[in-house]
Amino acid sequence: MEGKILLSVGEEDQVSFDELITMLPTEISAEVLSEEETATAETIQIKNWTSGAYVQDSEGLWPTEGEFTFAAVLPEEYELAEETSPIEAVVSLDGDAVMEMEETEKQEILRVAAQDGTVVKYYLDKDGTLQRDDTNIEGVTVTQDSAPGKFQVDLSNIKLRRLIFKNKTFEVSLSGNV
Repeated sequence: MEGKILLSVGEEDQVSFDELITMLPTEISAEVLSEEETATAETIQIKNWTSGAYVQDSEGLWPTEGEFTFAAVLPEEYELAEETSPIEAVVSLDGDAVMEMEETEKQEILRVAAQDGTVVKYYLDKDGTLQRDDTNIEGVTVTQDSAPGKFQVDLSNIKLRRLIFKNKTFEVSLSGNV
């Protein structure tokens, strides 16, 4: 599973490594094979996130521009199957650019790009109701939580090129071969 977070930061509002990883998922849903080769669905806590490139410079400043890949660290008793892609999140920093709220009646909150190039945009309408454009990607379900600003993304047996999360809180669940 690969996700992408877009952040707008400057020198005055730097994001430390510890602050940044609090924005990344804390758990995954996975099919776990037992020694008897039977698969069971489990929720696995992400132990930590690593990134060799997201470090402070010689002046103690955190990056404010660029793309950084973070890899999930799972508990020692779990390992990914050979055919499973690493669990990664890409964080893109765009310097002092200001993200302007659109003056339209809908606010994009999530963009999903499948391996075949299909792109689906999810947005909130003027009443705050979750909507999606006319495109659909099989294996991707997005729902709105009862708590304001929270959403669930369920991915099942799907290979994605990119997930772009925008200004909301998302819980991502994986099932099947993702």
